[in-house]
Amino acid sequence: MTLPPPPGNSPQPPYGGGGGDPFGPPHGGPGGSYPGPPPGGPGGTYSGQPQQSGPPQHHAPSWQPPQQQPPQGPPQPHWAAGPAGPPGQPPKKGGNGMKWALGGVTLIAVIAITAAVSIALTKGSGGGGNGTPSASASPSASASGTASNNDFASANDTGPVNIIKEDPTCSAFWPVNNNFADTQKNSGWANRDPSVPATNWTPEVRSQYEEVGRSMRATADQMVPLSKATPHRAVRELYQQFIVFARAYSDSITNYTAADDNLSGVALAAATTIADLCSAIVKGSAQGRAISLEQPAPPSVLAELGNPANPVSFMKTADSTCGEWDTILNGFIADPTVAQWQRIDAGMPASGLSADQRAINEAVAPIMTKFADDIERLGRSSSNPTVQDFAVLSAQYRRAYVAALPSYTPADSWLDGTAGRSTNVILRACKAAGG
Repeated sequence: MTLPPPPGNSPQPPYGGGGGDPFGPPHGGPGGSYPGPPPGGPGGTYSGQPQQSGPPQHHAPSWQPPQQQPPQGPPQPHWAAGPAGPPGQPPKKGGNGMKWALGGVTLIAVIAITAAVSIALTKGSGGGGNGTPSASASPSASASGTASNNDFASANDTGPVNIIKEDPTCSAFWPVNNNFADTQKNSGWANRDPSVPATNWTPEVRSQYEEVGRSMRATADQMVPLSKATPHRAVRELYQQFIVFARAYSDSITNYTAADDNLSGVALAAATTIADLCSAIVKGSAQGRAISLEQPAPPSVLAELGNPANPVSFMKTADSTCGEWDTILNGFIADPTVAQWQRIDAGMPASGLSADQRAINEAVAPIMTKFADDIERLGRSSSNPTVQDFAVLSAQYRRAYVAALPSYTPADSWLDGTAGRSTNVILRACKAAGG
């Protein structure tokens, strides 16, 4: 099942400067900004600065600090501002998303969606859609005992994390994302210098931070029913971590220091991953490429379901794997073949590539496959179940992108974006935890 296009003209990406970095946080000034789905028609692109459409870029690693100026190269990822909505044309590098008209989505409406989904869905789908719960692990309520399996549509999703081929929360996610993106854009927060502490802010800068802080908290509250409604464990965890870190960032603003920017980094990386993941569904690349993949191994342990209204951070202290993420991610980007691949226009289908470009894609495929294997290996070496899920999610989307290369279309760029952004959630969380 594919999602219907949103009403109005086109979706909006989160505000911020460009930067072709599918593996990292949204760009927009030194601090980056909230990512959104690609604009452009019913499906639009959603990244970078306004006025460009195209697939997300597989260029600049998203785990690196956000760039002020968009790098030159292929079309861009979805980190820009502007109204968001499902993709029409893949997001372009430095591109921006156009807004699609849709009135504000009230919490009541979202709650209604949650209730309907909860009734309709009786079992999970292996994190990505195989519908086969695993007997090796079972979710549990939080220590506070405030959650039960009935609170989450994903409660019975205990199988392997895989490609998400449909998710009923995507259509509700877009307008919530758009509103947040507009706040970042209109406040000027996207162009902030995150290294400046609160003690040195001008009244204007303080006003920008406070406005976005309020918006982050409001957006987090609207994500709560979505976290309950998704039938996929990995998507639930992405919503939950946005909620946790968006609230933490909002709380940090009074006494903000440069280290607190990592809190917004985790929140934005989680939101961008959801945006890319939903874009891959809307554009059909998730369904089309998933068939080529083998099902990954099931998890050995699952994260607690927790309190729906007040989820907890998946990384309160640095994970044992934190020291290796920079090495693996930067090692991939430093590979000269990967650098050549990054220069290929992500908006160009395989049928339009030159012989040299096709040769580059053939050469980068085994490098990406090893990269996916390394990501999964590192994630599974952690005792943290959410780190494991995010790592396997990234690895599977990277493998789907590799499988797409021989017959690549711009819609496949969202697979690359999801693969890169999801690792950034882990990396930024490591930095936020002091790792």
